[in-house]
Amino acid sequence: MLAVLGLSSAACIEPEAFEFPPTDVVYEGDLIRIRAAPGLEPCGGTGRSMEAMLSLLISETALGGLESPLEVYWLRGDDVQELCKADSEIVGCSLSTTEAVTSRMPEEHEVVHAYFERKGAPFRYSFFDEGMATVYGTGTHVPAPQTPLEESILFDRRMPGVHYPRAGHFVSFLIEEFGPQTTAAFVAQSSSVTSESLPVDFEAHFGEPLERVIEAYTTEMPESCAGRGWQRFSACEQEPTEWGSTFTWEVNVGAGCEDEVSLGGSGGAVRERFIYETDEDVVVQVQGVGIVDHRPRVELMRCGGGCEEEFSYTHDLEENGVLFGLPLDAGKYLVKSEFESGAPIEPSGISIRRDP
Repeated sequence: MLAVLGLSSAACIEPEAFEFPPTDVVYEGDLIRIRAAPGLEPCGGTGRSMEAMLSLLISETALGGLESPLEVYWLRGDDVQELCKADSEIVGCSLSTTEAVTSRMPEEHEVVHAYFERKGAPFRYSFFDEGMATVYGTGTHVPAPQTPLEESILFDRRMPGVHYPRAGHFVSFLIEEFGPQTTAAFVAQSSSVTSESLPVDFEAHFGEPLERVIEAYTTEMPESCAGRGWQRFSACEQEPTEWGSTFTWEVNVGAGCEDEVSLGGSGGAVRERFIYETDEDVVVQVQGVGIVDHRPRVELMRCGGGCEEEFSYTHDLEENGVLFGLPLDAGKYLVKSEFESGAPIEPSGISIRRDP
């Protein structure tokens, strides 16, 4: 959950030197190299999913590619606390030497920070930096903002996690209004910006007074739009799973951590992502098929949903039962299942059936 992530992460740590514990390379791609503590193994699709997120970020922000992969250190909890120099329990941080450190998989939030460390200046303005990482690098549910913008936006360094949803919500508005390239450029070079200089620096970069932009944000992006429609998910860029028949769409779930669609790692939850697409408005029923010993959590989220089109729904599947009937507008939906990696797995699936 983002509430845990936000309260338990740090954007940038900069002691004189870093001493990493022993690790093994468990994934290496063009953009990311994952180094894991002995005994930790990622699920089959984890590395590729993290790379897809980073590829989307690079493409949309136009800050440039990488000459060498970002290093992601996947460590045990105590080693994360030590390396991140944390005063309280955290799950990850990014380092000034551009490594991301985490105790979980997949890790996307700290990878966004690590990328901006490579392409920008260190110690960026925290509100905007965390906002960017929340928009692009949070693959879990983001609660609605609970803090007032006028309070959250003043955190130029070390912003508490409770403000992350507000930061992501506002930064997503900037991306919509000014584009991801202009927004990312401001974030990347914001190390000299302070809460006192923000109004002047913001207007110099965006060409609009901050006060006027905040007024437009308050008017055009109300709290009712504070769900997941504003996040960017690389999984939404993949091809949809084809319908098995005229009225039924079905995917297998619970294939196991080693499967290429599975995200996660040793000892944690395993997630699977699929794309459901309908070219017309439909009413659907979602059903568990052959689910016996485990109850995966299933989530449907509209891809690219804006304020008026936003939709998301989460439910625990029960054994072979129809859980809910939902009216869905035409469009593309991200379907996610999640279950504990140690749960007994039997052949099972998710069926989405539309009314004739």
